[in-house]
Amino acid sequence: QTKLLEGYKDARWLRMDAAWSAFKLGDGAAYEKALSEALDKDPASLNEAARLSDLFASQGKHPEASAALLGAMAQVDGPPAFVHQKLAAMEGAAYLFHYRRSFQEAVASFNAAGKVSYGDTPAIEVLDHATTRVYEDGSSLTRYHSIRKLLTREGIEKNGEFAVPETAVVLKIHTIKPDGTVLEPEKIYDKPTISYPSLEPGDFTETEYVQYAPPSTIFPGGSFLDRWYFQVPDLVLHLSEMVLITPETMKVDLNTRGPVPEPKTTVDSGLT
Repeated sequence: QTKLLEGYKDARWLRMDAAWSAFKLGDGAAYEKALSEALDKDPASLNEAARLSDLFASQGKHPEASAALLGAMAQVDGPPAFVHQKLAAMEGAAYLFHYRRSFQEAVASFNAAGKVSYGDTPAIEVLDHATTRVYEDGSSLTRYHSIRKLLTREGIEKNGEFAVPETAVVLKIHTIKPDGTVLEPEKIYDKPTISYPSLEPGDFTETEYVQYAPPSTIFPGGSFLDRWYFQVPDLVLHLSEMVLITPETMKVDLNTRGPVPEPKTTVDSGLT
């Protein structure tokens, strides 16, 4: 019987049952102890790591919360995006969303530019934004934000569908009418793209998503980011911007081409 009970103590379901019971009773210390023991038995369990991280974060213990996630992440092959999203949330809005422009702000900037002749342009990229946070191991998390105004039927045909990139988590995708009405797309199972609903000339589309990228296989311990274009031949860009946040100790090489502005660099709290 003693051996049988010891075997049950090693059972994952029993450990998690103990953790859940402590949580329901409001016993934070017992909940933390049960999750820690479960994680010790299974260091690669991202579920337990995420719960323990959430507990630490709720207590203001952000270093411990990050360590719980990073410890489990190191045990698995190809850490999922949600781990980095949790890390981003714990670090606050100081980088990934600090530079975010709202729909109203972006459109106001576009309208303030005055009437410009766009010729036969079918669509205008009102906002073309990327903020990339590179972590110490070379992995990165990028938030993309696009606001596009469709001027013609051709523009609707070219821009009416959105293919969700691999490893991306969609935060926002919808149609915005000139009067401010927001229309959410219908999710169709097994459909490879998402359709912006009820598009008409003059409508806007807004798309925002976060995408994870593992460390570079070309530069071990580093990142190799996709090239960012500030001008493209088949689309007018009103405002195109790229923000890159890296550890202060990480060397950054910028390979610029064409007449692009000089980058503005600041250092704050160990980040460049």
